[in-house]
Amino acid sequence: MNAFYMIEQIPVLVSDTKTGKMPLVLLHGYLETHEIWDSFRVLLEDSFRTIAPDLPGHGLSGTFAVNHMEKQADVIFEYLQKEKITDIMMAGHSMGGYVAQAFCMKYPQMVKKLLLMHSLPFPDSSEKKVDRDRDIDLIRKGKLEEVAARDIPLMYAPENRVRMASVIENTIFMSRVHDPEGIEASLKGMKERPSYADFLKTMSVPLHFIFGMQDHYISVEKAQETASIFTNAKTLFLKNSGHNGFLEEPTEVVSLI
Repeated sequence: MNAFYMIEQIPVLVSDTKTGKMPLVLLHGYLETHEIWDSFRVLLEDSFRTIAPDLPGHGLSGTFAVNHMEKQADVIFEYLQKEKITDIMMAGHSMGGYVAQAFCMKYPQMVKKLLLMHSLPFPDSSEKKVDRDRDIDLIRKGKLEEVAARDIPLMYAPENRVRMASVIENTIFMSRVHDPEGIEASLKGMKERPSYADFLKTMSVPLHFIFGMQDHYISVEKAQETASIFTNAKTLFLKNSGHNGFLEEPTEVVSLI
């Protein structure tokens, strides 16, 4: 069931199956919407109540001036409060993983398991901040769809791009729905996010990482380094996936959850 809610003074679209099962909050990545989870959610519906919002700045949700990860976490928290939900599992993809980590820092008592899909706990490097500024400049020039057409295919392993062509095309098409100012605000939020590394090392609940061995955005070396640092986490390396393993190798990801 999809519905709009006024949360933190902006409209937020939330897709919620509204069942009595364990709630699993699914947070999409940059340039995506809640719809990216559609085929994946079907595989989980027997076990979980899935809750998937359009994060601020994306899809049909409103935006803040800067979509800080902590502010987006507050949006999720307020929705869960409205629904009287106290215990959740949380899975965040890429940017959604940053929001998930911010949520766990602010509301640790609510999260019973955290799953980070192709998402790191470290802040942007200097080089990545330059990339963010470049994209902000392009978006201000009306080139959001060009940015999406450049970046979205790279989310998939080269060998999967033909098989995933319809998903890629739909995600690029959906970029027309995004408010350019909202995407700019999200880029600023990612650029300004802190490190979550120290917090993750002290987490008392199960922590899982998922990485793709053919990820264009997170190198194998960085993924392996992350796994070696966070010895309290279980890490799944997907041999045949890029940056969107929950779509490229969904069975393996569902098994982990």
